[in-house]
Amino acid sequence: MKDFNTQKNIRGFTVVELVVAIGVFTVATGLIAGAFIQALRSQQMTNSLMVLNSNMSLVLEQIAREMRTGYNFSLNSVNGSGCTQDFIRKPPYPNITIPRFDSITFIRPRGNGTSTVTYTWNNTTHSIDRSESGEPFEPLTASNVFVDELCFAETENVINSNFPWRILITLAAHPNNRELTQNILHLQTVVSARILPVEAP
Repeated sequence: MKDFNTQKNIRGFTVVELVVAIGVFTVATGLIAGAFIQALRSQQMTNSLMVLNSNMSLVLEQIAREMRTGYNFSLNSVNGSGCTQDFIRKPPYPNITIPRFDSITFIRPRGNGTSTVTYTWNNTTHSIDRSESGEPFEPLTASNVFVDELCFAETENVINSNFPWRILITLAAHPNNRELTQNILHLQTVVSARILPVEAP
């Protein structure tokens, strides 16, 4: 007759096996957590760069849109920005040096009248600001964008007043993030006014 109450030999884990298992689990958890944190950081950097590109493109388009309908452009340096390197026209155009400025003021039609618009680089908040008809300046750029440079150069009307005003706009900016200070976005465009200087009121 079989004895079904025979106690089997049950063997557990030793202390060494437990220590090894815990060590392997800790290392694996650390590797996975590190990869996850790095992925989150990369995602945040990508989002910051996308926001920067989107915001600066919108600001540049707004400036260009208003300048196309403007006239009597006046360029000035008011904030001591980095617009010290002059713009040089190269052949086939006349080879002349054109200074760059960090502020531009012009007149544009508005309703039945006109208004005076000013765009400038704010060296305190590192933003691009806009003012209309003497109103206080309002920032156009987002708070998470750091504008390094905004420069204007008049590239056409300085040569021949029968040509339309043509303004070169250059800007540089980076995300307002200590880890992304080297990721500088450079944008440049040329805006031609639709009103000729001889047609301006």
